[in-house]
Amino acid sequence: MEEDVLLAPRQETTVNARMTWRRPQDMPAMGMNETVKIPNLCRVYSGRNLLPARHTDLKVRLLNADSKEHILRKGTSLGPVSPVSMMETEVATVSEENNDGSSPVETPDEEKVVNELIQSLPDELQELLLYGAVPLRYCMKT
Repeated sequence: MEEDVLLAPRQETTVNARMTWRRPQDMPAMGMNETVKIPNLCRVYSGRNLLPARHTDLKVRLLNADSKEHILRKGTSLGPVSPVSMMETEVATVSEENNDGSSPVETPDEEKVVNELIQSLPDELQELLLYGAVPLRYCMKT
């Protein structure tokens, strides 16, 4: 964390973060942090973030699932970062067709995907999304 941040109750907040260098000659690399519970804070989680190849001014999303506000102190660890690499893939366009005239791009069933995502969350996050103040559909579209 680069500075103290006030986390409003039952809301997601984007915070500025920095990555710790192990050695001065370490070059920044693209990385990803996984969803983890923030230590010493009740019901506060970091979201999964793809982080650009730099050490400062990183944007990390945090969720305060508690009904009370929390203060995240400067220097708080937001979890480990794993290196990632980009894959080169070909993207199928909608105008392409298979031999039978169907599109090679499958459109996923939105309701099924959302339900699978909800089921994979901890119970308290499921409760917040399903019964909290912020409608789930609003969260998914922003």
